[in-house]
Amino acid sequence: MLPAVFGGVAVLGLAGFAVFGTRGRSAESRLQTTCSPHCSEDQISSVRTQYAVADVSLGVGLASLGLAAYFALRSSPEQRAAQTSSFDVQASARAVSASYQGAF
Repeated sequence: MLPAVFGGVAVLGLAGFAVFGTRGRSAESRLQTTCSPHCSEDQISSVRTQYAVADVSLGVGLASLGLAAYFALRSSPEQRAAQTSSFDVQASARAVSASYQGAF
């Protein structure tokens, strides 16, 4: 159970890193072409915030990945065999849904 939970948090953290890092880089490029070197502090602060959120997301993702690996390797083979879980993602033209199901 714990490896799946930490694995899910790791996926979210790494996805957050990718999204906020990309948004920060895009905003930085936009500022370089529009106002550099005279950009306002508010404009620069927005880019710094995007990068800071990306960095925190990366840290959370990597720490969670390590914890998922630790708990997965720590459990005995009998415990791993007894645990049942499933993760499902469904997509349609209008929505995406994800579900996780596990046993304690």
